[in-house]
Amino acid sequence: MISVDTKGGAIALLVVALILLGTWGPLLNLAERRGRHTVHTYMDFSIGFVLVAVVCALTFGQVGDTIHGENFFDQMRNSHEKAPLIGFAMASGFCIFFGNLAEQYALALAGVTIAVPMFSSCIVVLGTVLNYVLDKGLNKATILFPGVACFALAVVAGALTHVFNEEHLNKRKRRFDDSVHRHAVGNATIGFEHGAGDRALPGRDDSAHKANALGPRKAKDEEAGYEPEAGKAARVNMADAESPYRSVRTDSRQRVIYGISIAIVGGLIGALFSPGFNVTTNDNFGTLAPGVKPFTVYTGYFWFCTIYFVLAIIVTHFMMRYPPLGQQRSTWIAWVKDHNWLSAIGFLSGILVSIANVLQFLGGQAAGYAASDLVQANPLVATFWGILFFKEYRNSSLKAYISLGCMYCFFIAAVALLAASAQERSGQ
Repeated sequence: MISVDTKGGAIALLVVALILLGTWGPLLNLAERRGRHTVHTYMDFSIGFVLVAVVCALTFGQVGDTIHGENFFDQMRNSHEKAPLIGFAMASGFCIFFGNLAEQYALALAGVTIAVPMFSSCIVVLGTVLNYVLDKGLNKATILFPGVACFALAVVAGALTHVFNEEHLNKRKRRFDDSVHRHAVGNATIGFEHGAGDRALPGRDDSAHKANALGPRKAKDEEAGYEPEAGKAARVNMADAESPYRSVRTDSRQRVIYGISIAIVGGLIGALFSPGFNVTTNDNFGTLAPGVKPFTVYTGYFWFCTIYFVLAIIVTHFMMRYPPLGQQRSTWIAWVKDHNWLSAIGFLSGILVSIANVLQFLGGQAAGYAASDLVQANPLVATFWGILFFKEYRNSSLKAYISLGCMYCFFIAAVALLAASAQERSGQ
């Protein structure tokens, strides 16, 4: 079995996991924005997710020495001796399944730069505390919990960013609509005056006359703060939530509220997955007989993903028949026929997040699961993709940009503090 033994190696794996976790959410959001049914995408995601567990178990979990535990096939043969830990692994998979499902819908409703920070920060605030207790204070509390506080502050900064951005967009949209109305009335008046008192003559260039007539009105608009391009951008930004190409359809005023609520609930459920896996690989409650070793990361993750895939099939079937949020009903045949480049995106998303989970668990096993929660600072990456590709916070206000910058600073501080709190686990 291949494992990580050092603090430095563990932190390196966690940083890679952070980048991967920051990428899968925007990919799912891209598929939804292009109109792919979210249930179809999540089934593709689940297949990629489970495939990584099988490949890792049969390769990294099977080759190498057995200093830190039995190889995969040996542990599977002796699984009856570790039945309680199978239960913890499956409970952990249950929690992350519904957490990931909730995040997918939160992304569709609230966007990357809102849903991801909310979801990840809820996981950290609850999950890190539980992992610290389970690991019996392995990580340095004086460094660890200030890092957790930085995550909480990042949530506040993210919420303020959204509030300031919405306030700014609404203000610009009102300016744009008012100016359109003024121009419509003004042009009608100018047209009447021009037709009645100064009819165009053959061969005459009326452009100068029209410019002179429109000049005063344009000056008044500029004095009133009308910005044509900015107004149009605000209108396009707000209309994106109601695009006919999107898979999820709800009233635009309710989208963000639903999205934030789902992200918080999903984060609180998902927060239990890391502590559950901690018990799977360390038997923190002493449920095993003397001399019986806990599961390795690879075997535990195999059981973790087994329940994940079973739930994916059951929940997908249910949500095909009873789709939420204004989506159309679907069938398994429709899912098979719906395979295209967007299905590949869902599959790739599952692979990325599953690899990230393995890296997080390897890092947590080596340097403490509480410190491994630094991967939940993945909004550092996710918001970057959201701004770059989805144009979130485009033409926003200075206050929104300052809040966004503060959110980034808090997440960076959280990563640094949680990494600094890491301690090598005895026996690794």
